[in-house]
Amino acid sequence: MIALEELRAGRSLAGRDLAGADLAGQNLSGIDLTGALLESADLRNAVLADAILEDVALTGARLDGADLRRARLARANLSKASMCGALLTEADLAGAQLIETDFSKADLGGVTFTGPMAMKTRFTGARLDGARCANGMFVEADFAGASLADARFANCMFITTNLSRVKAPRARLTRCSFTQVTAENADFTGAALPRCAAVPGTSFAQSVFHGASAQKSSWQGVDLTACDFRDARLDEVNFGEAMLRGARFSWASLRRAVLAGADLEEADLTGADLFEALLRRTRLLRASLRGANLYSANLDDAALELTDLTDANLAKTHLLRATNGD
Repeated sequence: MIALEELRAGRSLAGRDLAGADLAGQNLSGIDLTGALLESADLRNAVLADAILEDVALTGARLDGADLRRARLARANLSKASMCGALLTEADLAGAQLIETDFSKADLGGVTFTGPMAMKTRFTGARLDGARCANGMFVEADFAGASLADARFANCMFITTNLSRVKAPRARLTRCSFTQVTAENADFTGAALPRCAAVPGTSFAQSVFHGASAQKSSWQGVDLTACDFRDARLDEVNFGEAMLRGARFSWASLRRAVLAGADLEEADLTGADLFEALLRRTRLLRASLRGANLYSANLDDAALELTDLTDANLAKTHLLRATNGD
């Protein structure tokens, strides 16, 4: 093949038209393909470690099982490329186009995303541990079952995206937004979600936030049924009108949190710190507030039928028109 002959001769392939080229299984470590056209090329199981692939057109290319460790893919067009099981650890994907790209079961550990547009992109079962992403937009993306341990996402938008069964312990998502997102049975143990915002139509039902922090975030109207928030730091979080039935908040910090109109039926808030929290019109039927700190909290018009307030601190607590649920 001409391209391989030129490569062996030491000639540059930067900017070359290699559309449809068969480079499957080839050792292209460290190659400079800057600006090359590789649409529909076959690069399955190719070795492209440390390769320079900036501004490359890889639309529809096949890179399943390829080794792209530390590859430089800034501004590359990977739309409709198949990268199933590819190895992309510590690769640079800044500004890459990821429309309908398939990263299923790929290893993206430590990868860098800056401003990616990921539409209908598949990350199912992929490893993104330690990944870094800023100013990204994920629309109809699928992260089901992906691992995001210690990942960092800042100012990212997740729209109609699937985050179900994601494993994201110690991840940090700063100022991220979630619109019509499904993130059920996900694991955010010890994660940080400061100033994030989720809107009604989003579900994190049965997800784990044990020991997580989400100060000043908004989860208004979100489905958080049976979520685990034990020992979490949730000060000034807005849970207004949220579905929190059966949620566990034992020993969580909810100082000045907003829970107005939320459904906390059968929730466990044992030992929770609800200092100056707003719980007006909140449903607390059969909920446990044993030993909770409700100092100066507002429970006006709350439904408290069979609510356990044993040893709770009710000093200066507002209970105007609070009912027993009848």
